[in-house]
Amino acid sequence: PTTMESTPTEAAALARIRERDLLRNAKERKRKGEVSSEQKRAGESVEDFADALKKKKAYVTTLIENAQESKDLPAYFEAVMAEIFKIQRYTAESTFFLPPYEIQQARSLVAHLQQQASKRKAELIPRKKFRFRSSKKNQKRQSTQKKINVSTEAEVRAKIDEESESGLGGSSSSSSLERTMFTIQDKKHEQIRFGSSSGEISNKNIKLNNLQNTEVTMLSTMNTIRLTDLKGCQLYAGPVSGPVYIERCQNCIFYLTCRQLRVHEVTDCKFYLNIASKPIIENCKAVGVSTYNLTYPEHQNHLKTAGFDSQPNCWNQVCDFNWLRSQKSPNWYVIGEDIRDKLPKHLQVAAST
Repeated sequence: PTTMESTPTEAAALARIRERDLLRNAKERKRKGEVSSEQKRAGESVEDFADALKKKKAYVTTLIENAQESKDLPAYFEAVMAEIFKIQRYTAESTFFLPPYEIQQARSLVAHLQQQASKRKAELIPRKKFRFRSSKKNQKRQSTQKKINVSTEAEVRAKIDEESESGLGGSSSSSSLERTMFTIQDKKHEQIRFGSSSGEISNKNIKLNNLQNTEVTMLSTMNTIRLTDLKGCQLYAGPVSGPVYIERCQNCIFYLTCRQLRVHEVTDCKFYLNIASKPIIENCKAVGVSTYNLTYPEHQNHLKTAGFDSQPNCWNQVCDFNWLRSQKSPNWYVIGEDIRDKLPKHLQVAAST
């Protein structure tokens, strides 16, 4: 049989292809490493999250195991449930960068810790057996104490349920999420306003979708905000205790106080921010940032309620995941004082009252 030998030209072409493939693979490895490094600088490291979760689990487990040493068991278990709530909140604030598996593991951990705490509480605080001989005074005191304990635990459970509604409660959370979701969509050329006394949006998960040339004012505390497909809109929002996610928006203005901000595919938008972590942008162009200067009569109370008493404002520490060089990304800029947008008249009046 005859063998086909490559000509010098073919050999050179194959060598160039192999060299190009090696170069492409090397660039991809470098890009992934730079993205991982940038995510760590932005506080979005899966490894750091897993380590922190492990420590939090160990701490809560120790609390549950040492519960018998407490002299006030009801109050002690309230504190344990509050720590579990913190784990759930921490996970909720990290969902933007966590893969589905990590989120599911965190859900399972929270459910497990809740079960362990409830089981331990039942062992140490057994239900009192019914006795016929008991004075009316003692019965009244026992009934009052029982109501107090139940009410207090209900408050803690309400907090945990509220965080579950942010998307971390497993399959049972979907109905809870629906109950706390407030949606505005498919609007054009409208003014939508919710004052500080409005209960419709208080502590809700807000979703704005498919709005055009619409002004939305929400002067309340909210759990989360998700904005998609907005064009020529303005959002004036009170404090958001959780994250804000924005996608596919053009020529909009956003006033936001939040824990985290993740922005995808946004063009020609301005952000006036009071934010506890670095804003994240991806596939964005012409993004302007400045400090949040919106105020209204209940603003300070809302800040305290949402947990923004004293925190650094990271408004100008933008992380662009499409720009991994040491120089500043050209996709965002700081809004100059001379070109800041003016608040609408109804918010100027609110600030002066």
